[in-house]
Amino acid sequence: MSARVAYLERADRGGRLLGLRLIAGRGEASWRATPTGSDEDAAARIAEDAERAADWVREELGKGAKRELAAICLDPDGAVCSWLTTPTSDPSALAATLRQASLTDAGASPIDGGGMEHGLVAAAAFGPDAQIPGGATVEALGTNRDSGGALGGSAHAGAGVAAATRRAVISAPDTPARLFLDQLDRLGMPTPPVMTLWHAMARAWTPPEAPSDETQSVVLVEPSGRVAWCWSRDGALLAAGRLRLPAARLHDPAAAEQAISRLNTEWLAWSAQLGVHPSRLACVTPEPDEGDADSTEAPASEAPFADTLARGLRRAWPSAQVELATLRDPVGATLRQLLATDAPESAGDAAHGLQTLSARPGRAHRGMYRWLAAAIGAAAVLVALIGWRVRATARDARADAEALRDQRRDLLVEHDPRLERARRPIDELRSQLGALQSQSQLPSNVRPLSPVMGELDAVTLVLQGIEGVELLSLNFSQVLPQLEIAVPDVATYEAVRESLNAIPSQVESWTSGGPPSQQRVGGEVKLKAVFRGDWPDPNQAGGPL
Repeated sequence: MSARVAYLERADRGGRLLGLRLIAGRGEASWRATPTGSDEDAAARIAEDAERAADWVREELGKGAKRELAAICLDPDGAVCSWLTTPTSDPSALAATLRQASLTDAGASPIDGGGMEHGLVAAAAFGPDAQIPGGATVEALGTNRDSGGALGGSAHAGAGVAAATRRAVISAPDTPARLFLDQLDRLGMPTPPVMTLWHAMARAWTPPEAPSDETQSVVLVEPSGRVAWCWSRDGALLAAGRLRLPAARLHDPAAAEQAISRLNTEWLAWSAQLGVHPSRLACVTPEPDEGDADSTEAPASEAPFADTLARGLRRAWPSAQVELATLRDPVGATLRQLLATDAPESAGDAAHGLQTLSARPGRAHRGMYRWLAAAIGAAAVLVALIGWRVRATARDARADAEALRDQRRDLLVEHDPRLERARRPIDELRSQLGALQSQSQLPSNVRPLSPVMGELDAVTLVLQGIEGVELLSLNFSQVLPQLEIAVPDVATYEAVRESLNAIPSQVESWTSGGPPSQQRVGGEVKLKAVFRGDWPDPNQAGGPL
């Protein structure tokens, strides 16, 4: 026993749990709820039954290798599938539409929506549970009809106005199912996909080779007399319904004719709404009881009810292919076929399962919220610590700034006590500094001193290096440097002139006052020459420093 499906049997329009069947590929186990007592403790008894059912499932799953459910299937008791005209398929909006419709006059709320905005249908079509917040799961199957009546179309509205679309909506009372899921979560079991028997029929009895655009109908008759039917396309539920036959007349051909009449009435209405009709009909009926007189009259026809049902559907829908399967347990066979076909995983829309229950928050969600809350709390503490640290840093910075202001004030007072009362002491200091700098600058008409000593050393060194030169006089002033020499000949005179102008000097040039003249110097006749230099202009670049 590996994958198993839990089938919830309910009563009182799906509001009370009768029993639970745990169906596997080759066997099953069942659990029955205790009889309900007085109405006063009915709510507590429903919760107790859900808890006991979950404990029993956990115990049964503990005997196998796989300790989780493949799916949970709800019987169609109290479930309704009908049309609703709304601008959205959001489950909360659908439930609000039904509750709003319950407050209006059913006579003023026609199915077509005339006379009311968005076409609210009579809430009575979906039963009283859909009118109670949280009383039933209300989901759109995804099949809608536009103004032209095409399946899958969408209505058009004016700019800024939501388009009201007619949608096939399923309403399933789910109080026992929600309590059962919560108890499974309490035991640490993950939430499996949740579906109705209609979804299971659509997915189990769709042949793998069936075209994806072919509409198939499945009629399932239970031994209790309940008849469930569904239309599907590629395993996705399009429409569904249920009716009740007297269990005592279940194998009476007259009861089959009655079922055919009611089925044809509903199917014609749905065909007009969807714009399609079934191409394949599958009838799943129970085997006749061994003590049934009708089942022993003619050996050739051991199931007159099933044969009458198949012939009647074939007569009403001549273009459809009708298949008949007579089984001991139609519901169990359907769920086993579902397990054998594929894993009953939710496909993410209401046409394959009840998404609201399949995504019901559990222990993992609560754990995620707890960790998220803890992370937010830790982030808040970290932000508080950072804020405290920033505030402390700002306080220290203000204290340092105050200390610097006190230190600056002490320095200013030490320099000039008058600055203590000054409104802008820094500007006052700048003014005093500017005045001192102005006083320390030399007048612009004062000529800078020339480097007399350096030039004197350079000239002396040049004269010593030339033989026959005799220095007669030397006058280096700040205005005009001048020297007078005696040389033996003109060649020596030229050598002196060239050497004076060749040395690195602050004197711009050395020039002679005229050609050298002959004079007797120390008893010898020599040439006397006078050289004058020019100091550079201090107002031009390169002047003496």
